[in-house]
Amino acid sequence: MTSELRRDSQADLPRVLAAAVNSPSSARRPLRSGLPVAPVNTRTRVGALLYLVTPIDQRGRLADRSPLRALGWEPGRSISISVTDAAVIVVTGRRGAHTLTRQGHLRLPASVRHQCGLATGDRLLVVALTGHGLLVAYTPAAVSSILAANHGGPPPVAQR
Repeated sequence: MTSELRRDSQADLPRVLAAAVNSPSSARRPLRSGLPVAPVNTRTRVGALLYLVTPIDQRGRLADRSPLRALGWEPGRSISISVTDAAVIVVTGRRGAHTLTRQGHLRLPASVRHQCGLATGDRLLVVALTGHGLLVAYTPAAVSSILAANHGGPPPVAQR
């Protein structure tokens, strides 16, 4: 009886596959292989704040331009960049010494990157304060120090 059942189910296999492939629901679903992957949300908006993590390239450009768009800063806009112990602060102004690139990227000058110990590929925690027209970028070392100060213990060494 098992061999009869096996033969019958094998005979039905092409018909079942054809029905599954030609069904309306299969046309809507893309075929996937492997494990399902959850979508990654790299941006978080809390009120008038936009948080994200983005790498910098060899020229000091931040890869993600969404904080600049959230602030309404257009390409070529004049900006001022200053460095504190914990962060890089960017504000706009008519007399800013720097500008956004023609493509709308924020480019951190070499002097700022050297002062902060940043290298190509380093990731920055970027916070856009849309209500204040202010952008703050935290280096990995600054994030480590902030976490250590608020959760106890010596600051961990930031890894690249």
